[in-house]
Amino acid sequence: MLRPEAEAQSHAIEVAGFSDARLYIRNSAGNALPTWTNLFTSNGVVPARAFVPPRSVGALLVLKNASNIFAITFGVGYHLLNTEAVVRDFGVRVVLGSVDSKKLRSLDKASYEQNPLNSRVQSTTEVGVFDLEMDTESEMLYAVVGVSRERLFGERIAGRDALVLVTDADLDGFSQIVAHAVAKYNSGLPNQFAWFNNIRRVISTQEHQRLDRQLNELLSANNFSLLWLGEPEIVDWETHVGYSFDLMPRTPRHAVLTIDKLREYAQSKGIPLTVESLREISVHVNDHEYKSVREWSAYRCLYAEITSGGCTFILRNGVWFRVDRDFSNSLNEYIDDIPSYAIDLPVCEHRAEKDYNASVARNRNDMHLMDRSLVYTDGRHGPIEFCDILANQSDIIHVKFYTGSATLSHLFYQGQVSAQLFIEDANFRASLNPKLPATWRLPDTDIRPSPANYRVVFGIATNKAIPQELPFFAKITLRNAVKALLALGYSVSLARIPLGTSLLAQQNIRPRKPRRRRASRDSRT
Repeated sequence: MLRPEAEAQSHAIEVAGFSDARLYIRNSAGNALPTWTNLFTSNGVVPARAFVPPRSVGALLVLKNASNIFAITFGVGYHLLNTEAVVRDFGVRVVLGSVDSKKLRSLDKASYEQNPLNSRVQSTTEVGVFDLEMDTESEMLYAVVGVSRERLFGERIAGRDALVLVTDADLDGFSQIVAHAVAKYNSGLPNQFAWFNNIRRVISTQEHQRLDRQLNELLSANNFSLLWLGEPEIVDWETHVGYSFDLMPRTPRHAVLTIDKLREYAQSKGIPLTVESLREISVHVNDHEYKSVREWSAYRCLYAEITSGGCTFILRNGVWFRVDRDFSNSLNEYIDDIPSYAIDLPVCEHRAEKDYNASVARNRNDMHLMDRSLVYTDGRHGPIEFCDILANQSDIIHVKFYTGSATLSHLFYQGQVSAQLFIEDANFRASLNPKLPATWRLPDTDIRPSPANYRVVFGIATNKAIPQELPFFAKITLRNAVKALLALGYSVSLARIPLGTSLLAQQNIRPRKPRRRRASRDSRT
């Protein structure tokens, strides 16, 4: 439990209910002894001289029984603790099982987005979890503070990995507190907090290593059925010529980023495809001058889904997540029910989305191009692209190339926001109306249009099965967008836009620079 480099005095002590107890005292600068030292000195558990001001301001108490080892820190004693040995989420689970759900004061959370937004929400009064703006379908909970329902834990309780208590218990009362905390941890979560288990970030280094070993087995067997390669961040397809795995002059720049292209590159270099090599290989976004404008490790670009021990684990942006089976099943059932668009969109042979959209509108009389026609709002959302294509007097079509979870999440969010503004914001409609084709224009932009007359269509350019083979986190964003659109009164459909074989084969090589010719030694002027 002790960090290898930690410097501390060690004292063997006796604590009722434990077979072994040892107190580690951290030496550090300080002005006075904190009050918690009386817990150990008042009854002679350790001599008072063990805490010599101004040196000792932290301690770690390690308690053992037949089945577990418990670490209790005092002051800055947590610096002595080897955090790799800590049971993750122990504290937050005990708190969720012990707190009054209507009397919370603070929570820490992170979104499911490709680059999660971490935030802390606090209240000056005691409120419920949803008053703290917790979205259980799109955010993960990391820590919580609230009023305890358990007398043993004191009045206020907090938890993340550690359980934080303020109590007047003496050493002999520790065994009862510890036993009660373990019972709460093992008893499962109350129904009102069951969503906590939906998705959890894997923090344990050992579990990360185990999952990476399983990933290595898939890579070694060339089993890529549940592996994808895509950008871990949103990029602008209009400003680059493709992707490359190094910046050498004759290295191909691929129009589409795929794991098969990565495998071909690794084979050409004699590099086995492993977790270690993925961390060394770079993925470059190349601009029109064949310079790198964005770079990530191939490991960060790899998306993987692995089943282990009855649980689903997802690798995204270099981080492993554990997914609750019931949550995964309910998510898949929901998106499987989203209807497919009745109109087949043309095969995509274009490198850029804008070229594909223009081609579709040019060759279809029933479709009108709206791509890159921005509508400026009141500033809450910035300039908004209403959609890419309008069709059939009713269909609002958004198009995106399948390049990763971040890009798809952006697609679904964009469709939700523009549809909501169209219904709710008269100023947005007034700015949009002149950009619409004549047959689509609203006679009076102050009158709220009926969403029942419109369908929002998400068109995804890919040869994968849609929606079954979408990345898991993109499925979450899709479900949330569809729920919001249906609540507004819209219809929603999904469309798969097949990628043509010529697009998949497209690649560029940086042109050779012309050689400068040397003048002959005996040339004359």
